[in-house]
Amino acid sequence: MRRLLLFGLLFVVFVALTAPLERYLTPWLGGALGRFGVALELKTLRLALPAGIQATDLRLSNGSFSLDLDSLYIGIMRSFVARGCGGARIDGRATSDGVDLRLANLNPSRCVKLGRLTLAGTFDGAVSLSGISLLNPTFGDQTRVHVELRTNGGTIGGYAPAGPQGQTGEVPIGEWEFQQAVLDAAYRDGKLEVREGLARTDGVVWELLGASLPPRHGDELEVRVDFRARIEEDSPRAKALLGLMPKAGEDVGGWRHFRVVGPLASMKLIGLQ
Repeated sequence: MRRLLLFGLLFVVFVALTAPLERYLTPWLGGALGRFGVALELKTLRLALPAGIQATDLRLSNGSFSLDLDSLYIGIMRSFVARGCGGARIDGRATSDGVDLRLANLNPSRCVKLGRLTLAGTFDGAVSLSGISLLNPTFGDQTRVHVELRTNGGTIGGYAPAGPQGQTGEVPIGEWEFQQAVLDAAYRDGKLEVREGLARTDGVVWELLGASLPPRHGDELEVRVDFRARIEEDSPRAKALLGLMPKAGEDVGGWRHFRVVGPLASMKLIGLQ
């Protein structure tokens, strides 16, 4: 009798762990994310030990932006682990009003699509988000975000969005190496306050100045990101790199100022005079 009960228990566990939950839960999850303009794709969704659920070959997308992961495990204690991006590991935990996560060995070129812009490098860091409901993830007056990212080098290339508001277009920027990139910034009250936002590439230094994400047409976001660039080494390659950017005025310190503006799915890069 005991053997029969043990066999029955093991059979139930086996069925639970191998049941194709994606058939039943994917439409519901996709519908919930679809309300925020996010499309969901995944290969399998299973119960997983010690006590949670695991998805494989997961993709989240919005227009020309997407994120691909090899696997995502979510535990009943609100912890989660994601793997992918050429060996990256993302560990996190959901709180009552947000989420905290740590990134290690994240290479965006292996899993993140940013339109036709490519960004390669190994990034480490942490992200903390509070004052937001995970069931209704819209940024409000109480939303707080802190981001720390660092890399010792990489490449950026492809095509950058460009043109004045109301027009479309892309600018080919070629492929460029950068020697350093650091970001330490906090978001609150609809503004991104930058403590440190720096990158160096081929004789040009870039600094992130700030950003805003005010609501546009309900939940749609109107992005505005301000940054500046200055030549540190008087070389043909440095001049060529800035020459690919939209025309911008130069201040007394030699800085040229730029702005990324527009809805998330169709941002434009403009030069400021």
